[in-house]
Amino acid sequence: AVDPLDDDDREDSRNNCMIEKLPDDILISILSCMRIDEAMRTSVLSSRWRYLWRYMDIFTSDTLVFDYIDNETGTKMKRKKFKNLVNYVLNSYRGPFLDTLIIGYNKLGARSRDVDNWIVFAMNKEVEDFQLDLSNLNWSHCGYKFPKIEKLSSLLHEGIEAPFRSLRSLILVDVDIEDELVRYFLESCPYIEKLSITASKTTKNLQIVDSFGYLEELEISHCNNLQSMEISALNLVYFKYQGMKIRLPFKNTPNLSELALGGHFCDSFIYEPNKHSSYSDQLVDLVLKLQANNDFYFLDRTIVPPDSAQLHNLERLELTIESQVGESLLFFTSLIKASPHLQEFKIKVNVI
Repeated sequence: AVDPLDDDDREDSRNNCMIEKLPDDILISILSCMRIDEAMRTSVLSSRWRYLWRYMDIFTSDTLVFDYIDNETGTKMKRKKFKNLVNYVLNSYRGPFLDTLIIGYNKLGARSRDVDNWIVFAMNKEVEDFQLDLSNLNWSHCGYKFPKIEKLSSLLHEGIEAPFRSLRSLILVDVDIEDELVRYFLESCPYIEKLSITASKTTKNLQIVDSFGYLEELEISHCNNLQSMEISALNLVYFKYQGMKIRLPFKNTPNLSELALGGHFCDSFIYEPNKHSSYSDQLVDLVLKLQANNDFYFLDRTIVPPDSAQLHNLERLELTIESQVGESLLFFTSLIKASPHLQEFKIKVNVI
């Protein structure tokens, strides 16, 4: 093929490109509308564009998102390529702060130094929203353990008061986190609004005490070694728990209005309503997931319990039920009858 432009024509075309005349802050604002890997590709356009993507967060509330999908092929990214991509971006990033960092990939290993470094990066960039998801599709446990606070403190950059002090949201999936570290986040992160822990094997006895009054959302799911939990959070609105039956966790949650339950604790809420009457009456939104592998499953569901739940303020009810073919669901009408202000009802039945 013959290039219709000679060198001089190409230079004139480049000089006449109007976008090149825009100031850097405008160009960075344009880049901020792209995914980070897309913005990185603009570095080959010219020497001026080479480093612009690194400063995206100075002018915008930027988000760095890394997942296992390779944007070039649409398939799962190889582990080495994923690590190299994340390491390159984080090592090249020059913004002083970062609002959000989301990293999701499986099979990274229980002793991954790279993951340690990513957490340290989030800490030193004073991330407000941090999400680390190391879960496998087959739910095999990764075994990665969140670094102790002593180690993180030793790696703090100068001028930063404490690890993750700016944190507003922390979501950990298949990351082992010890009780002491959870307590640190609640006691030392004055702005934390959301805490979500899924599939942590080292979470055993949780004391959820919100001293600052910002915590609004709490999710604890599939922490199979959990033995006890107490929640005292004045402004907690939403709580999700899927797991073993434990003692009633609510100590001081006057604003709790949205509840999502699964596992054995969900069974207790349905079949032992009197044990939950101290807080059920304040619920506005209720989501229940009833599974087959529980102690209550073989009870006669045609018999409506004499002492039904007290749901006087409930406006929305969503049920997901595992059931055998032809099995009666009459039992669950008691929840509807106990909700005089119900406005929305959804039910999904999975036949097993």
